[in-house]
Amino acid sequence: KMLDGLHFSKCFLGADGFHSKYGFTATDFSTAHLNELVLNSTDRSYVVIDNSKFSVASVVCYSRGDTVYAVITDKMPPKPIVEQLAELDIRLLLC
Repeated sequence: KMLDGLHFSKCFLGADGFHSKYGFTATDFSTAHLNELVLNSTDRSYVVIDNSKFSVASVVCYSRGDTVYAVITDKMPPKPIVEQLAELDIRLLLC
């Protein structure tokens, strides 16, 4: 309830998985709900995810991608994931 009145210009969230069918996922309902609330109150949202979590679906979806501005990752994901992120207009940032 406390987050309902907050606004963020940017947020950086983690993900336990990103799957083409399920989107960005978390391992528990509390984290997924918190991430969803933050994404809906943020101008520009970034999801930080390591390459091993692409094509992985965890338990709870918190975004299909429409609320995510960019993904920050350590290696280039597989081509189908790159294409899906592009279709969703999600930028891919490698670090």
